[in-house]
Amino acid sequence: MNKRKQIILVIAVLLVAFCSFVYLKKQFFSPSKPKEESRKETLVYDSSLKDITLTKDGRYVLVSPNTLKWHSNNLRISRNYVVSTFITYEHFYAKKNTLPSGKLKKFDIITYDLRKKNFVEKRIDLKKAVEEYDSDYGLRDDGSLQVVGSSFYFEGKDYVRLFVSKRKNLEETKSLVLNLENGKLAELSEAMEEVSTAQNSFPSLSRTNLDDILYFNGFSPSNILGYINDKKNKIGQDINFSHEFPDLVKRLKKNRITEILYRRGLVSPSDYYEDLRHWFAPVGQDKLDIIAKDYETNEETPLNNYQEFIDWSKAEAKKAQERIKANGKKETD
Repeated sequence: MNKRKQIILVIAVLLVAFCSFVYLKKQFFSPSKPKEESRKETLVYDSSLKDITLTKDGRYVLVSPNTLKWHSNNLRISRNYVVSTFITYEHFYAKKNTLPSGKLKKFDIITYDLRKKNFVEKRIDLKKAVEEYDSDYGLRDDGSLQVVGSSFYFEGKDYVRLFVSKRKNLEETKSLVLNLENGKLAELSEAMEEVSTAQNSFPSLSRTNLDDILYFNGFSPSNILGYINDKKNKIGQDINFSHEFPDLVKRLKKNRITEILYRRGLVSPSDYYEDLRHWFAPVGQDKLDIIAKDYETNEETPLNNYQEFIDWSKAEAKKAQERIKANGKKETD
């Protein structure tokens, strides 16, 4: 073997030895990456209440949450019950920084009976009730947050609407109602749906002067009148609400969050509208003159009663749909 071949052979042997050393070092001496473990997390959505107050005339209810982490989406009211929920989900994370898969573990409907002393609390296991009513359907169990529909008062009974999904096809849904007195489920009838809609229909007050007045007095306007008690929010002393209900003003300042609810089947949306006009009018004035403004045209429209408010809201919604269609047509042209 000549000298050149010997040099090549030595270099080849050294390369093999070096590569083997690097490989063995990585295998046996390099720190191994920690194995990613799956983890489980329990999420709790608690809408329970700690403070319930009936107004002296019994037409409105003031409620405050049990916790500041309150999930208020499921706060409802019928004629005789305030309704809230207690929900728990288990989320499973297969790896870090991945989306979880969810499983509904508990769904309780909590009722507070407004006819009884201390507003007796009762819990109904809704998850179990739905499974027993129709085994083909259930509450959504895909990790998305389940909410309940409106509460209403129909033929002497209090109900809350529910939405359930077919187990084999979550997109296939139907509406049920829960009797709040006995905890029994039934199908939602057309008559029930009409009553529920009539008792709960209250359009947005945005783009009205009442919306501004509510805001400056610390309230959020809707069919649930919310108030957050902080340094920024102060209820004016120059409105009928403060002048006529000083006890309610004190009650609002007692808790961080308070919602004022009108009792369905006892107070209509029209009654509520007129009460708002009175409560937030200047002291000595019976009703606030509500003015709506169209920001597209700057046109102002007086809304002297609930029907005018409804008609204006429908007209504005129609205009908004027409603008959306017109903009969509421009984009396709």
